[in-house]
Amino acid sequence: MLPPLLSLLLDCAKKTDQSVVSIALGALVHLIEVGGHQFSDDDWDTLLKSIRFVALILLILFFAPLETV
Repeated sequence: MLPPLLSLLLDCAKKTDQSVVSIALGALVHLIEVGGHQFSDDDWDTLLKSIRFVALILLILFFAPLETV
């Protein structure tokens, strides 16, 4: 049950709709708090890789020079 749910929440967290992202991240945090002890090593690996990916994208976006018109 956890791998499909974790995958769904991670997929939703990568959407462009901020409402969907917010709900998905809130659910993901709750899932970690309540059921994180049931995650397998692969689940944690998937979660941490996804967090790393998002963090790198945010760094690129934050430090990318803005184009002026």
